[in-house]
Amino acid sequence: MDVRQLEIFYEVAHRLNFTAAARALHIAQPAVSQSIAKLEADLGITLFDRHGRTVRLSEAGNRLAPYAEHILAEIAAAHQAIAEIRVQAAGRVSVGVTPTVATHLLPRILARFRACCPRVEVTLREGGARGVVSMIERGAVELGIVVLPVEAAGITTDPLFTEELLLATACDSQIAIGAQGDAVDLRVAAHEPFILYGASYHLRSATIAGCRAAGFEPRVGLAGGEMETVLRMVAEGLGVSLVPELAFEGVPRPAVVALPVSAPHLTRTLALAWREDHALAVPATTFMRVTHEVVRALHGDDSASHRQT
Repeated sequence: MDVRQLEIFYEVAHRLNFTAAARALHIAQPAVSQSIAKLEADLGITLFDRHGRTVRLSEAGNRLAPYAEHILAEIAAAHQAIAEIRVQAAGRVSVGVTPTVATHLLPRILARFRACCPRVEVTLREGGARGVVSMIERGAVELGIVVLPVEAAGITTDPLFTEELLLATACDSQIAIGAQGDAVDLRVAAHEPFILYGASYHLRSATIAGCRAAGFEPRVGLAGGEMETVLRMVAEGLGVSLVPELAFEGVPRPAVVALPVSAPHLTRTLALAWREDHALAVPATTFMRVTHEVVRALHGDDSASHRQT
């Protein structure tokens, strides 16, 4: 019994017609009959009951049919897996990310991606969360890591994880000394200058919304910086800021204290995003799979709902 015999047997069993099976296989009908006859001879049993032009599966044929279907499906899956590896071996993928993701998450993703796709060229573009969405809309990048919700039409998203927003303050500030590492009400910063992010950053609007939810309007000390700039300003005692947990992932910041905020409870959810009218190539889908693997390694299997309450 070989694969070709199983293919021919399966077509005849599926159609119960030797001529129709021959047409589907693009071979002559006598070749189908000869293959079935040889298979029956090899197995020493009849697979089809033939009565004139009527063909039915015998008991043995009925037993063999699901095994043939399973074997052929596994062979097809193996061919597909090998084909995907060939496609993955070369190509390109373009990705848009925020600076925080680029600094703290992307290196791990790229290291793992490079291990499985060493010849794929990766193009990286950075910007605020809204800027990344705009890149996707314009087709400047295939994929982006964005903050939910995405209000733009025609964008598909795939959640990665949710993290808390923390209150960052200088380690020797009155807020830090009073909190001693405990969670604080955001109102403790009501009279502090806030270091805000650039206009295209979700964290800017999240900061303003969080302060308003706490019952005050933030007093702006500096506006327009990116994450590392904001944290350096905070370290110098120039103000406070709301920062994501990811900004402290694996990076010691002895001059800055990041305090959990008990009220209001502030979070953000990161997600992969792409245009729904754009069919992603294999390098892009592989990049997505690798991203999920890295996130699961960091946050566990419940990464999409990480630390939600």
